[in-house]
Amino acid sequence: MSPETQQWFAVLKEPRAINCCVFPYSGSGVASFASWKRGFSDEVGLFAAKLPGREDLLEQPARTELLPLASDFANAIYRSSFVNQPLVLAGFSLGALLAFEVARELRKLDVQVPLLFAGAARAPQGRWSRGQLHKLKKDDDFINRLNQLYSAIPQSVIDDPAARSLLLPIIRADITLFETYKYSADEPLDCEIVTLAGSEDPVVRAKHIAPWKQLGQSHRHRSFAGGHYFARTQRDAVVDTICRRIHRLKI
Repeated sequence: MSPETQQWFAVLKEPRAINCCVFPYSGSGVASFASWKRGFSDEVGLFAAKLPGREDLLEQPARTELLPLASDFANAIYRSSFVNQPLVLAGFSLGALLAFEVARELRKLDVQVPLLFAGAARAPQGRWSRGQLHKLKKDDDFINRLNQLYSAIPQSVIDDPAARSLLLPIIRADITLFETYKYSADEPLDCEIVTLAGSEDPVVRAKHIAPWKQLGQSHRHRSFAGGHYFARTQRDAVVDTICRRIHRLKI
């Protein structure tokens, strides 16, 4: 990969004839996908999106507007060495919305995505409120409400001032990305959309998932045991599902 591409993506498995790019949950980054490469065959490249404000991009300001960020990722892919190979996108929660908008931005650049995985995510065109978490000024109020909804921040982090001061700005920025995102209607993507969900997820239910069917050419769904973070607790099963579907692509 070129230095410009490496600014936006971390290579977990070298690019191949077909590649998969993954986008993380809020507050997460490349590290959350590091173990995925063991489940991918040598026929599929794997790389993870690098979000500003964390890991080796810690010195960059975290982003708070989703659509410009999606455009930046799409343009980085367009200028990459693997743009001419089939590219699968996968994301979880915030990452699913980001992957979806990256796919729409790539379409504008005449780059087609044949397969999109949307995990732990409500369909973007839903009419439900995305919440007001990003408007909570007091850290304790923000953490309490966030954990009521998602159980997102472990008590060990809450009790550690250094870890808390490092993580909170990242999560606040990511929640702002999510809650201020506005869907705009457009033609369905020319790809299959596979939705993935935790059977006990309190914030992503069947009624929230169903509208994803309208956004692609076909739709499949797979449910896993667990809550909103099923992709962590059911990692092997999730990776296996993604890899099996990629290998069935007829390209």
